Amino acid sequence: ASWFTMPIDYSKWDALDLSDDEEEVENSKAAKKVDTKPAAAVKIEAPKEAQGSAWNASNYHFEEQSLDAWGRARLKALLKQKARLEIAHEGQTFPLAFEFAVDKLEGDVWSHIRKGKTSVGYNIELEMGVSGDVTAGSRKEAVLGSMTADLMVDDEPDYNLSLSKGIGLPFTKAIQSAITNEFVTRVNTFVLELKAKADAHKNKNDTAATSAPKAPTQTEDAKSHFGGRVQVGGHSPGGLRIS
Repeated sequence: ASWFTMPIDYSKWDALDLSDDEEEVENSKAAKKVDTKPAAAVKIEAPKEAQGSAWNASNYHFEEQSLDAWGRARLKALLKQKARLEIAHEGQTFPLAFEFAVDKLEGDVWSHIRKGKTSVGYNIELEMGVSGDVTAGSRKEAVLGSMTADLMVDDEPDYNLSLSKGIGLPFTKAIQSAITNEFVTRVNTFVLELKAKADAHKNKNDTAATSAPKAPTQTEDAKSHFGGRVQVGGHSPGGLRIS
């Protein structure tokens, strides 16, 4: 028989101290159901037409906006939020609460404009601890582990989760799926926010470009400092003609 059909033995949890009222309140909050299917990474759309800075004539030159500081801080903030989920197994539900502790977050985040098109990118390395617990009635089992991940634009997230506690349970695989899916979901949120930030930068440049005053051309009349009009755009043997 597979491990999914094994009876659940709660006897080893009887000695745990469950007197922490704060933990009981936390786990009483609404939790979302776990989908055991692997979460899909969000896809970034193809580069869009964009308006560069005023100096970037015809948007031809490469123009990059570094978002390193924002990207690292925002991804770390998204990951540190505590997750409250529910695992279903053999007609029962088991609350799972855990959080990521970021030990290492290095990499680059950017947006750029080239030949009138804007796009975003990132290359990030992560090392994290995972800590939490799964609850069955009034009993709890610790869930501890570590996780590494490489995130690159246009590639699926490459991650590895290793549990040191919570590995002898009949629903351990469901716990692992819950943790990795939650990680991918939060990375997806980060990517969508990065794209929104790049679009906001593009829109700001578009607005500035369309509202800038148009420079006079040589075909337009120009006034002299004497108050008359100066003929421009051609050679006059008699010199400049002021009227």
